[in-house]
Amino acid sequence: MTDRIIPPPPRAEWEPHEAVWIGFPSHPELWEDLADARAEVAAFARAVHADGRGERVHLVCADAEAAAAAKKLLHGNEAHIVVEPFGDIWLRDTGPIIGRDADGRRVAHTFDFNGWGGKYDYAGDEDIGPRRARR
Repeated sequence: MTDRIIPPPPRAEWEPHEAVWIGFPSHPELWEDLADARAEVAAFARAVHADGRGERVHLVCADAEAAAAAKKLLHGNEAHIVVEPFGDIWLRDTGPIIGRDADGRRVAHTFDFNGWGGKYDYAGDEDIGPRRARR
């Protein structure tokens, strides 16, 4: 009989994560008040980080301007700012899901995103998952 490594059971979405990816509002045409939206998302990132007691946060900004705005709203190490083009901030729908395989290696699962059935088709959303997964 050989020893077999049994992977840990799947985790529920509410359990602690290695990191949380949050999309930062980057496109003014999608928001009534971009400054307010950015302030709310920055506050959310701070809450998730919880002064280091929470989870690591990756704040994804669509461009350099958005990244500069995010840096002004955050303090210290509350979030790791990543510049990666995307359309809408709903990375839960467009981004990859990172997990582990049976051998414990990190793997990324991506999906064919179709703009919520063609209802909202924003540039960058169709391939943000595979691009983030490669990184």
